[in-house]
Amino acid sequence: MSAIDYRRAEKLGMDLSGPKVSTYGVAGNIDSVISNLDIEVARGHERYTINVPIRVLYPKSETLSHTIIGRKGFFDRFRITFDEANQKVTMKSNGQD
Repeated sequence: MSAIDYRRAEKLGMDLSGPKVSTYGVAGNIDSVISNLDIEVARGHERYTINVPIRVLYPKSETLSHTIIGRKGFFDRFRITFDEANQKVTMKSNGQD
């Protein structure tokens, strides 16, 4: 699942009214709220707007402020190719909405 720091979520006007739950990840236990965010991916004539479930994180440390796009709700909608040699990422819709 995607994740965003609560300070960025507030700036984006995300709904943070859901219940806080304890989440465990690489930073240990952290409080979070599940919300949604529209992410737009565009290049040339292709344009996708995807409503993604996203976990809003309330870190104990003010220095922890990562935003991570996760597989569930975003990457699972694309066929993705990483071309390391050419430093290129290609994303094509796999038809899942």
